Amino acid sequence: MSRELQVARMTKVLLTTICPRQTDIQLALYYLKAFFVKYSVKANLVNMQIRPFASLEKAESVVAQITKSKPDIIGFSCYVWNITNILKVARTIKENMPGTKIVLGGPEASPRAKNLLTSYRFVDAVVIGEGEETFKELLERWLTHPNNIGEINGVAYRRKNRVIITDKRLPILNLDDIPSPYLEKTIDIDLKSYSGYIPTETMRGCAYKCHYCYYHKDFEGIRYFSLLRVEEELKYLLGKKPAGIYLMDATFNLDKQRAKEVLKIFIRHNKKTNLHVELKAELLDKEMIDLLYKSKTNFIEIGLQSTNKKTLRLVNRTFKPALFKRNILFLNKKKIPYHLQLIDGLPGDNYNTLKRSLDWLFTLKPVYIHIFRFMLLPGTYLRWQAKDLGIKYNPRPPYYTKGSNTFSFEDIKQTDVLRFGINLCYNMGLLRNSLHLINKKLGIGFSEIFVEWHNWMCKEHNGVLHLMKSGFSKNIKISYLMNRIAKKKIADCSIDFVEFICKKYNVPFRDKKLFNFIQKDRRIFLRKQGIKEQGLENKF
Repeated sequence: MSRELQVARMTKVLLTTICPRQTDIQLALYYLKAFFVKYSVKANLVNMQIRPFASLEKAESVVAQITKSKPDIIGFSCYVWNITNILKVARTIKENMPGTKIVLGGPEASPRAKNLLTSYRFVDAVVIGEGEETFKELLERWLTHPNNIGEINGVAYRRKNRVIITDKRLPILNLDDIPSPYLEKTIDIDLKSYSGYIPTETMRGCAYKCHYCYYHKDFEGIRYFSLLRVEEELKYLLGKKPAGIYLMDATFNLDKQRAKEVLKIFIRHNKKTNLHVELKAELLDKEMIDLLYKSKTNFIEIGLQSTNKKTLRLVNRTFKPALFKRNILFLNKKKIPYHLQLIDGLPGDNYNTLKRSLDWLFTLKPVYIHIFRFMLLPGTYLRWQAKDLGIKYNPRPPYYTKGSNTFSFEDIKQTDVLRFGINLCYNMGLLRNSLHLINKKLGIGFSEIFVEWHNWMCKEHNGVLHLMKSGFSKNIKISYLMNRIAKKKIADCSIDFVEFICKKYNVPFRDKKLFNFIQKDRRIFLRKQGIKEQGLENKF
């Protein structure tokens, strides 16, 4: 028996990550395996397993399960939301199994490669950027010449006490060279019974160079899978009749004509599956919106981030208000669900300009609105310019900002009030229809209504509000019951809040139309929570 075969029989490779749910399909890991299996001459010498873990699982349990399988090499897929837990797990594994090689990859590892290898001696290597080719070559070297990986492009490693970063790996120009984990049957999940959205992609890269984002550095340039490959994969996936498919493209409609062709493919093979895409509103048109409707699209992410011209200039984004408004109204007419997204604390923005962005968006009667926390990610332009822009931030993941020259820490705390109010009063439906009438009758901004609601709740029903925010109990059943009780009480007091705010702004409260809107909102809110409805007292 050859020495190589003896080594290979001992070689177990585990690809893993920590994600919100263990059942989530980690496409990046399956790409790595599919590429290695298809192209490596040593593929038959490796037993490669994929095992994700849920974020709620304790680190001790994750370590125990990994060490039980005794892998020789572990590859962790790292993101901003899991890197801290991954490092804890990896450290303990290295202590228990010092011979196991640990390699990190993913968008959180790439820009931090040198720092990770300098700070964490238990990390053996970091794959930088697009990982399929690099990871394949790294495994092949570790199988035969473990001390000689310096000739591999796109990898960082430690030689004695010195961190070595090799030449940059060029991107895979023909994406069709990357095997489909679905078509190659690399993914062993029963897709017919899979309850979530199945992820896939039709392109890689981003044409935009937003200064807060790292994606365009990990996947430089725009590359597309051929429409033939896209159709082959979508036909296969849609044939399984899953609940939904998530196209992970950074800007799905960047190439408008190609996006329409993809949607036509989806329509041609679809029976009952919903679609989730991320796109730019200004690049929509009536034909594309009609195709999105026919595709059963029920989840569109639209990242606006800010309407402030100075902020948009500082973060290198474009925005065409008239075109944006026109296309959002088209989506409304077709009743296609979408999520509009803002980011708090961006340079040049302040609390008042953020509220102006919010108030303008509400005039469009959007389906959902979210304000995300500003994360100052490693490797981004704003991270490099943080000092000049006066941006203070937590140096630990997820790198939330603590304020800037224009957006104070107090402003951030006030934005939390807006965030909570938007989610409960609008997205969840508590005052969804009433808001527009209140705005019109009182002549105050939507954002101010959320602030008034929060302040009133703190004064009149602080215990209920605290229950909503506290997370309740570690006991899931108790948390569920307390959450329902809190939401029921909040629904019951909605008319009292409207009466209070009308009186505060000296506007007559006895309005039958307003009461009907409150009733409708209450029904929507309780229905979404699965809570039995009881009538409101008719104060009119």
